Amino acid sequence: RTASSGPGEGLSGLEEANGRLLSRDDILARVPVGQPAFFTVANSAYADLAENWALLLRPLLRGTTAGHMFVASLDGALATRLLARRLPTLRVGLGSNDTGRAPPQSKAPPVEVSANFRLKFSMFRAYGVTKADLIVWLLRAGRPAVVSDVDCAWLSRPQALLELQPTADVLAGTDCLDTAADDDRSDRSSVVPRCGHHPGSLWSAWFNTGVLAFRPTAEALSLASEWRDRMASVSGKPGENDCDHGCAGAVDDQLTFNQIVAGSPTKGKGEPIYPLRAAGDGGRVVFDGSHRRKIGPVSARVICSGHVFHVQQAVEPRACLVMHLTFVEAGLAGKFWRMREAGLWRLAPEPAGARYLSYTPAQPEPGPLLPARDPALGPKADIPGRSKDGWDVDTAL
Repeated sequence: RTASSGPGEGLSGLEEANGRLLSRDDILARVPVGQPAFFTVANSAYADLAENWALLLRPLLRGTTAGHMFVASLDGALATRLLARRLPTLRVGLGSNDTGRAPPQSKAPPVEVSANFRLKFSMFRAYGVTKADLIVWLLRAGRPAVVSDVDCAWLSRPQALLELQPTADVLAGTDCLDTAADDDRSDRSSVVPRCGHHPGSLWSAWFNTGVLAFRPTAEALSLASEWRDRMASVSGKPGENDCDHGCAGAVDDQLTFNQIVAGSPTKGKGEPIYPLRAAGDGGRVVFDGSHRRKIGPVSARVICSGHVFHVQQAVEPRACLVMHLTFVEAGLAGKFWRMREAGLWRLAPEPAGARYLSYTPAQPEPGPLLPARDPALGPKADIPGRSKDGWDVDTAL
C-alpha cells in the first residue's frame, strides 16, 4: 500500500484476501500439490511472537511459488490482530481435528483459549493435538508440512530445509549444543549428551518439536497420525490433565513425539530405537524405533538453538536456516530481548549489528556511603541466614 492510498487500495489480490480468515480449502488452493506449507499455531498470549514469526517469514517466501505460510490462530483476538496486518490466518480450535470438531475421543466442542496454554499440561497437549492434526491434513492433501514454534526466526530461504536429508520421512531439530560432535554422524557408541543422533548411539537421541518438517510419505503420515491420536487419548490421569507446568508425569507434544520415535511409551534407555541404525544419507538419516520410519536429525548448525545462535555464534547467522529460542532464560521477556539483540524484532524495528551496548548508568545521590557491614553485627559476628552455599540475595542485601 502506498502512503496516499486508502483502505484496501494498492493491495495485491493475495494481500486483500489475507484481510479475511482463510479456510483450509483456501490454503490448499494457494499451495500446489508437492509444495510445502509453513505454519505455526498460537493464541493471543503469544500474539507478539506470532506476528513477529510471520513478519520474518513473509519476505523470504515473497515472489516464490514454492511454499506459502499461515498462522493457525486459537482465539479470535489473535486472528483479528493478524488480519489487520494482512497476515494469512486460519482459525482453529484447541484440540480440534481436520473437520473442525473435537477429536473422536472427546465429545467437547473446540475450546477457545487466550491464556498461556503452556502453563497447563492439558491445554499444552491439546495445542499439540491441533498442531499434529494440521500436519495430518496437509500430508493427506499431498503437501509437505513444516511447522515451527512462534519463538522461531526464519533467517534464510525456508524451502532449503526440505532439500536436506532427502531420504528422510521427517526432519526434526535437536537440543544438541556441541556442534562439532553433531557434525560427526559416523557409526559409534560413544555419545555426547544431547547429541546422540548418529548411527550406533545408545542414548540421547532426543528431538525438539519446535521445528519439524514432514514429507508427504506414508510413513510420515503414520507418525503424524499416531502422534495426534496418542496425545488426544491421554485423559483423566493424575499428573497429566490437572497439573501445572513442570509436574512429574505430565505429557506434552514433545514427550509424546519422542516416545513414538523411540518406539516405547516411556522415555529412557533400552528403547527399540537404540542402537540407532543408519537409514541413508551417510548416517544423517536414521530409523525410528519401528525400524520403518526414517528420521532426519537436522544439524544444530542449521536449526540453531538460542544457545548456538546467541552464545556460540554471537548472533551471527552463519549456516543457521532457522533459529529457535531454546536455552533462553526469563521466559517470554527473555525471548523478546534475544530477538531484539539479534535485530529480528519486526514489531518495532531498530538498528542492530553492533557487538556491544554502551550507556551511562544513573549515578548515586551524593552523601555518605553505607557501611560494608551492619554495625549491629559486631566486628566478628557472621551474617545470619547463611546456608552451605552462602546467602541468598535478599538475605545478603
